[in-house]
Amino acid sequence: MAAIGEPEAKQIASCPDHEGRCRLAQLLDLGPYDDEGNMDRAIRVDFFYDHLRFAADKGFPWDQVCSLLQFAAEFLATATDNHITDAVQLYQAQSPNLLLALGERNYKVYTDFLFSTFFSHFQLYKYVLSHSRSQNVPEINLEVQPPVPPLSMAEAKEVAVWRYEQQLQGLQQEEEQLVTRHLQHREQMEGQMADRRGALSSKVDHSETPFTKQSLGEMIQGLLADYMQAAGTSLATEIHDVQQDLEIKLQKTSLPRPAVLGQPPRYKPKSPIQPLPKPGAAPVKGDKKNKNTNSLDKPKSPKTPKSSARSRGSSSIGSKR
Repeated sequence: MAAIGEPEAKQIASCPDHEGRCRLAQLLDLGPYDDEGNMDRAIRVDFFYDHLRFAADKGFPWDQVCSLLQFAAEFLATATDNHITDAVQLYQAQSPNLLLALGERNYKVYTDFLFSTFFSHFQLYKYVLSHSRSQNVPEINLEVQPPVPPLSMAEAKEVAVWRYEQQLQGLQQEEEQLVTRHLQHREQMEGQMADRRGALSSKVDHSETPFTKQSLGEMIQGLLADYMQAAGTSLATEIHDVQQDLEIKLQKTSLPRPAVLGQPPRYKPKSPIQPLPKPGAAPVKGDKKNKNTNSLDKPKSPKTPKSSARSRGSSSIGSKR
């Protein structure tokens, strides 16, 4: 394992934890730090990084920090191959050299740290570092849909216009669904009328002939009742359809229309009612009833020429004389 100097130790101690571990793994030639993909390497890096941070936080001189890191690397390589009692004896054998390098105070502080961390989890360190794990990296093929290229800003719409068009489109879809329901209901009514006519025709065919006055009256009454019922149902359906159509058009007209779209369209009823002609007005083109007649105009009396009136007056005067 490569050794590090005091500048590198200072740099690692000043970095955040993850960044410091990655930097330490790079300087020690251990490979990239990956705590999930390679647990063996990650535990080794954590072991060395904890030693470095402990010595730096406890105020060890930087040369002692580098010496302690070198000792930790050598001790980890030999201790995990033995039993825990052999590992303790190995540490006791190397204690005199470590005492000379750290001093009595720092040696005691480091010994407490080593026994509270490494020896407390010795079996775990030994198992992980001596048993290689098979890497199970899942691979999933995902189809990535590229985003749709945005339209140019010149073709963009204002938010108010877009919302108005969305609401208007919803009302138009509702109107189309309403028309479809009306057509289906009308076809259903026509089928019912056809069934009634067929039943009436079958009844007439199977009736006894000649018809009596009573049987013919009953037949006519039944026919009239069926016709009035069908006519009433048809009229009620037409009124309901017109009412719903007007409600949809009212909702369209009531939508707050943006000013940039101009005036809203004017809707006309399905069956427009022609207004009656006003009295004295010109007759409507194509109307034969009002073509040359006007009930409110008074007939004019023919005028008498003035010359004939004067001649009659003179003759009457001569006769009197």
